[in-house]
Amino acid sequence: MPDKRYVNQMAELHCSEHMRKARNLAAGYSVTNVIKTEPFIDGALQLLRDQLEKLGSSNSPVKFEQWFNYLAFDVLGEATFSQTFGFLEAGKDIGDTVANNVFLRLYISILGHFPWAHDYLLANPLIEYFNLTPSMHVFDTCMAAIKSRSQNPEVRKDMLEQWKDQLSKHPERMDEIEIVTNAVGNLGAGSDTVSSVLQAFVYYMIHDRKMLAMLRKELDEAHLADVPTFEETQNLPILQACLKETLRVHPPVGFGLTRVAPAEGITICNRHFAPGTILSVNIWAMHQMTSLFGDDAAAFNPRRWLDPAKAAKLNSVMIAFGAGYNQCPGQNLAKLELNKTCAMVMRDFEIELVDPGKGWRYENYFTVAPHDWPCFVRRRSRT
Repeated sequence: MPDKRYVNQMAELHCSEHMRKARNLAAGYSVTNVIKTEPFIDGALQLLRDQLEKLGSSNSPVKFEQWFNYLAFDVLGEATFSQTFGFLEAGKDIGDTVANNVFLRLYISILGHFPWAHDYLLANPLIEYFNLTPSMHVFDTCMAAIKSRSQNPEVRKDMLEQWKDQLSKHPERMDEIEIVTNAVGNLGAGSDTVSSVLQAFVYYMIHDRKMLAMLRKELDEAHLADVPTFEETQNLPILQACLKETLRVHPPVGFGLTRVAPAEGITICNRHFAPGTILSVNIWAMHQMTSLFGDDAAAFNPRRWLDPAKAAKLNSVMIAFGAGYNQCPGQNLAKLELNKTCAMVMRDFEIELVDPGKGWRYENYFTVAPHDWPCFVRRRSRT
């Protein structure tokens, strides 16, 4: 987005170009840079908590598929160019951005297999020219933030600024359009995915009351900051076990991320694939292999991660963020957001389904997107 002139790192089909772009963008995605954003992410989390409290006090159902999307978009805004989109503050879907994402997910799940057709549809430059791009609020905000940088000498070292530094240092290997491309690409890749995992975490935890009690005991006894810090969450083994199990049973991407067999073909598990064969590993299928995760691989069971020796072996076959040179570049930001949000929400709120007898629904439109599981929330009283 916004059209075929903009090819971001994830959409890049050529290995050498992909690696060049990844190198240019690495500084913005680094742990060191992401951690600098934490105080501003805290502000978004405080706002989320305030909104959940209001809904709880009025006994209004909470639709986490909306609120976690609002959070993800606003966090991405802070991390990418030092300003939110205003979803959490408004408490609503501005410009139908989140609603349009449903359409975009369906579009991607089909047109992702036919890129030539995409060039005539949403990738057509006329779509941008006539201001018809889905999620225009996000795109317009993004472009305005990029433009404002030239007029603001005191900006934070967010992702955008890191990428501008890379451009000034290495103009021979980086184009200015890459900055725009990845700033927009961040929003498409990092909103639904994080929301999907956050929803899954809450959903599975409220269905495992014993595990939830263990987690809350750990959170209460840890005396965490008002908004838990990322560093604090790394010292909470039960929280980490629950998060890893959520990423195992409900990775955010349900499609195989395809590769093409090279000119000489390739042999995998004693089977030869001809040159040009499109291959992939489905994350959901791999994460439920009993040979890797045990006989109960189909079940949500965070206890499997509590044995450090066993957890190390399991970690080696987890691919929730992909693997190899094309693994998710934004995973450091995603992990920061997941850890902090899960710790705060489960520590501070009691959550129960409006209809305990009704399960959620989800479809795989590239991102595995849950919906239809409204909840009542209320602030926990902790001793």
